Amino acid sequence: SNNYYKLFGLIFIIISLFGIINYYDIINKSAHGLYNKSSSINKSKPNIIFILADDMSWASLGYGTDGQIPSFITTNLTILAQNGIIMKNFYAQEVCTPSRAALLTGRYPASIGLQYGLIDLDSPWALNIQETLLPEILKDYGYKNYILGKWHLGSYNPKYLPTARGFHNFTGYVNGQIYPWSKTETSYNEYTDFITSTEYCYTGY
Repeated sequence: SNNYYKLFGLIFIIISLFGIINYYDIINKSAHGLYNKSSSINKSKPNIIFILADDMSWASLGYGTDGQIPSFITTNLTILAQNGIIMKNFYAQEVCTPSRAALLTGRYPASIGLQYGLIDLDSPWALNIQETLLPEILKDYGYKNYILGKWHLGSYNPKYLPTARGFHNFTGYVNGQIYPWSKTETSYNEYTDFITSTEYCYTGY
């Protein structure tokens, strides 16, 4: 039986290594534009992928820290960064809601009343409905907008959900954080915070 387990373990390692190498190859080629098929189809309207990782410390990434942090800490992000533009002089908010509001509106959080912290799950307020958001502008230019992950800009009424603010599809959670295995809210364990919505309907809300 020991030989059986050794054989099984060897097969598992080989499969895992193959998957990692293949994934690394895809990421590497993506960073060099080799998988960007749409660029040759419509050069005037490129695809836009924006990854927002808030509440992240300065030294959490494997690039942009003058070699103080090993590049293997965030291998894939480092590859993308090294084949792009790394900005080293910028200002950001320290928590979720103000960061996301600033990104989507292009305004300082203090100018839209979102500088005082977080919008909680039961908070009866949200990012002002009168604000024009980036996905709304992109939508006017013919883009299809998808959001995956955290919203955290208010959800007490469906009109404040992402799919009412310029996104065509949203899959994720509306509050600050959830348990990944159960999708329940960390502060209110009795609530499942996971939603899939389009412009026309939503589930799980």
